[in-house]
Amino acid sequence: MRQAAGIANELGGMSGAVSNYASDTALSEQFLDLAGERASNWHLVHNGTEGNGGSALWEEFASRFKKQFGTEPGQFAGNAFDLASLVITSVKGGAGRDRAAVVAGVLRTAPYSGVTGSVHFNSSGDPVSWQMTGYRIENSAFVFESTLNSP
Repeated sequence: MRQAAGIANELGGMSGAVSNYASDTALSEQFLDLAGERASNWHLVHNGTEGNGGSALWEEFASRFKKQFGTEPGQFAGNAFDLASLVITSVKGGAGRDRAAVVAGVLRTAPYSGVTGSVHFNSSGDPVSWQMTGYRIENSAFVFESTLNSP
């Protein structure tokens, strides 16, 4: 993220409008603070949904997370929670400390209703369904542009 902000500062001094693209590692207030106005013309792709609110599971998770850590959880915190829950379920379901059995148990999960929504993997470990969200930076703020859903 600091590297992206450094690049934004370097490119910001160039004449003309140059569009720049980054992953969701730059999707943070810290990036906006470090890059300042030079972050205009930047677009970010987030491997997740536009906001997580809405479900009762997410709201409960967010409340407990904020109480413990003093900040709102992001998509990555939700993803980590869901995957940790799947691993714990697999271990308790008989996989024990056998790594291959834990992975097999997680992959067999047919849709798990997690805090980030429905979680389901194919035999290769890739999500069966996914969503990517695009943002642009405008007036030192992230602005939602579009969403791409799995087929």
